[in-house]
Amino acid sequence: MLPVTPTDYTGDGHQHALSEILGITQCKWFTVTATSVASGPGRVGDDTIEADGGGFVVSDGFSKVFPPIALAMSFYDLTKWFILIASGDTVSIGAAV
Repeated sequence: MLPVTPTDYTGDGHQHALSEILGITQCKWFTVTATSVASGPGRVGDDTIEADGGGFVVSDGFSKVFPPIALAMSFYDLTKWFILIASGDTVSIGAAV
């Protein structure tokens, strides 16, 4: 596995695919860490997070590793994972391919 340099992402109040932020479409694992989330909780999950508030709640102090996929040829599809962070709030997102 090769690490992807963590990216600091500043939210704009709309959901964005992790593939758009990281510049990769798949990975073996990824992590999201709240750097400065003071304007209200954000979310990470599927493409319904903006519409229905599903997924994982990202608030100040949040840190989650989405664990390695054990199967050799299996990957997270980052075109189907989204993040929604309030304008001005910041998270750090890292991965390994």
